[in-house]
Amino acid sequence: MSLLRLDQVSHTVGTFQLRDISLSLEAGDLVFITGSSGSGKSVLLKLCATLFFAPDRGSLRVENQDISQVDYLTLQGLRKHIGVVFQRDSLISNYTVYDNVALPFEYHTSASVTEVMEQVMAHLEQWGLAKYAHCRPAELSTGHRRQVAVARATIMNPRLILYDEPTEGLPRLFRLQVINHIENVLVDHQTGALVTTMDRGLMDRLQSYITRVFYLENGRILFSGSYPEYIEFCETSGIIR
Repeated sequence: MSLLRLDQVSHTVGTFQLRDISLSLEAGDLVFITGSSGSGKSVLLKLCATLFFAPDRGSLRVENQDISQVDYLTLQGLRKHIGVVFQRDSLISNYTVYDNVALPFEYHTSASVTEVMEQVMAHLEQWGLAKYAHCRPAELSTGHRRQVAVARATIMNPRLILYDEPTEGLPRLFRLQVINHIENVLVDHQTGALVTTMDRGLMDRLQSYITRVFYLENGRILFSGSYPEYIEFCETSGIIR
């Protein structure tokens, strides 16, 4: 099943422009977007998450539906199936851990307070976060905040998960937990994942799952291919992975 498809997409955010981006992702795929800082990785991920709605030019399709052709309610329905782990976590500072993880229920379901509580607490328990349910983000370590961000992104069992630099700044233990989580997501071949990163170790660890790697520079795709082809591209181009 096609979860995400971009055809010749261009989009401007401020003074930055993504240009002629084409990529696709199906259930079970793991796609990496890499490139130096400022190359446009985060802008592209937010575009894929439909946070900019439709692109300025080209076609963005989520679950085979052209975003530019759907109404707002349909778009919200599609967003229900997209989980996003933002760079630097983007937790709401005055919300507790519980409230942050429960946030998707406010937008996408009519579940009762009791139903939400049961699901959120069970999810927090899986991540070892139940004891932090009433803490605010500022009271947590960087690793625990990242866990909360991933828990929030996956609480609705999305079909597509977008990770923006998911291991950036993490201690080794929490980094391994994130890597293991991504591996587990891909096991059933029902969920697709797109990851932006500059973390060579993350890509090396997940190389057996990687469907495709894209190298981005100044808003353009300079390379698209398999992981072994990406390594060769880096070596021949003098790019430090």
